[in-house]
Amino acid sequence: MKKYVYLGGPIAGHTSESAKWWREDLQNHFKNTNIRMISPLRCEPEIGEGEVYDEEGIAAKDCICFGSDKAIYSKNMLDVKSCDLMIACMFAEQIKSISLGTMIEIGWASALGKPIILITDDDRLKKHPVVKESVNWIVPTLEDAQLIVYGLFNDYVE
Repeated sequence: MKKYVYLGGPIAGHTSESAKWWREDLQNHFKNTNIRMISPLRCEPEIGEGEVYDEEGIAAKDCICFGSDKAIYSKNMLDVKSCDLMIACMFAEQIKSISLGTMIEIGWASALGKPIILITDDDRLKKHPVVKESVNWIVPTLEDAQLIVYGLFNDYVE
């Protein structure tokens, strides 16, 4: 049996590298298991080296498949509905302002009863009452999140 983990986190204002590094780290960590990491960037057009995603987190607005607001919303909603767990990663140095898209995805996942791991060192997020009640774990590192994922899913995917 496979388990699916949706990887929510800031995209807008980031380079491809800064938006993907932690997602790729988790994907590589779980690549030889039946635990699949689902990135919201998986089917979107690439941006050039050094370029940043625009303020909406869109790489190419002229992309007929994934360049519109509705396409991004629909894909991300499908991913949150389909996943078994959500990991949201928002390190203080990585977020110029709180990622609205990620916060909405946390709300969707919480309303759907999905377990949520928030990886953050940002005190605003760690102390916010709605965030604290919406997520199941708040941890400071990717390694902590990996341990939780293994603890939850390892017996299901062996």
